[in-house]
Amino acid sequence: MNTVRSTRLSLKFANKQKLQQLYFFIDEYRRVGQIICDQLWHIHQLPKFIDVKLLNISSWLSSVALQCISKQIIGIIKGTRKSGRTLNKVPKKPNVQEINPELDSRFISDLSFGNKTSFDGWLKLVCLGSKEHKLHIIIPLKKTKHFNKLNEKGTIRKCVRLTKQGVHLMFDLEVEKTTSQNNLGIDIGISDVVSLSNEQKQSMHPQGWTLSKILQKLSRQKKGSKNFKQTQELRNNFIGWSINQINFDDIGSVSIENIKDIRRHKKCDRFRSHWTYTQIFNRLNMKTESLGVQVSKVDPRNTSRKCSKCGTIDKHSRRGKKFKCTSCGFEIDADLNASRNIEFLGRELIFPYVKKST
Repeated sequence: MNTVRSTRLSLKFANKQKLQQLYFFIDEYRRVGQIICDQLWHIHQLPKFIDVKLLNISSWLSSVALQCISKQIIGIIKGTRKSGRTLNKVPKKPNVQEINPELDSRFISDLSFGNKTSFDGWLKLVCLGSKEHKLHIIIPLKKTKHFNKLNEKGTIRKCVRLTKQGVHLMFDLEVEKTTSQNNLGIDIGISDVVSLSNEQKQSMHPQGWTLSKILQKLSRQKKGSKNFKQTQELRNNFIGWSINQINFDDIGSVSIENIKDIRRHKKCDRFRSHWTYTQIFNRLNMKTESLGVQVSKVDPRNTSRKCSKCGTIDKHSRRGKKFKCTSCGFEIDADLNASRNIEFLGRELIFPYVKKST
C-alpha cells in the first residue's frame, strides 16, 4: 500500500536576492492564476488541459509555467463545483489570489542533499520565465527531523510546492497493511477529542490544556487577530498531540462515525463553531494510513443513545458525560459507551461473515 506525505523546509538560509526572486515569481503566479480563473469559470465542460495560447494573458512567465497554472486552476474549479453539487448549493467563483505554485519535474534541474556547509542541499528551479525574461532560482535547504523520518521510510518525489514560508517536498511511502483482525471504535467529541472502545482517552495535555478550554479561548478572541491565529495553532497542535497518543498496536481496523454537514442549516454559538471535526478525521486518517490500519465509517445515528450492553435505545439514558440504561441499569461513561457501539457497527461492516454471539 502506497501513501504520499509532505514536509516543509525553511527559507531562512536563502539570501535577500533569492527571496526576492521567489516572491516575485509567486506573486506573478498568483496574479496570472486569478486571470485564468476569471476566464475559465464560465466554461461548463472544462478539459484536463487547455492551450494557453487561447487565453488572453500578458505575462513574463514561460509557456510551461502557464500550462502548470492552468492545470492547477482547472482542478480548483472542478473541486469547487463538485463540493457545490454535494452541498446542493450554487458554487461561488474561487478566490485563487493566495494559491501556491505546484511545480513538477520540468522545473527542477537539481534537488540534492549532499552539501556539507551550514545547509544540506540545493533546489534549482528553471523554466520559470520566458526567453526574454529568463528566471532561475536557487534555494538552499536545511533538513529537519520530519524530513529525515520521511526520507528513511520512502523516496522523494521530484516535485515541489512553493510558499513564502518554505518549500514543500513530497515523499512516496510504502506501508504494509496490518494483518490483525482487532477492531477499535473511536468516538469524536468536544470535551474529549477521541474516546476509544478499549478505554484509552486523551483529554488533557500535561500543560493543562483540553479541547474545551482551547475552544472557549478561541470564542473570546477577535477573528483575524494575532491571538486568534495563535490559539488556532494551539488547537491544531493539541489535536495532533491527542491523535499521536493513541496506541494502534495489534489494531487491524478502526471504526469512526460518518459525520457530514453537522452544522448545515443550523445555528451554533462561537464555541461550537470552532470545533473542527473534519480536522480530527483527517489527522486520524493520516495516522492510520501510515500504519496500514483500515478505516471504516459507520452510521452515527443512536450511537450515543444505545446501550452497548443490552442494545436498548433511549435518549433519556444519557445525561451529559454519564450513561445509565433505562432498561438494564448499566452505567458507563457516555463517550465510552458510544465508542463501543461504533466498534460493534464497524466489526459488522468489516467482518460481515462473523456470526453474532448469542
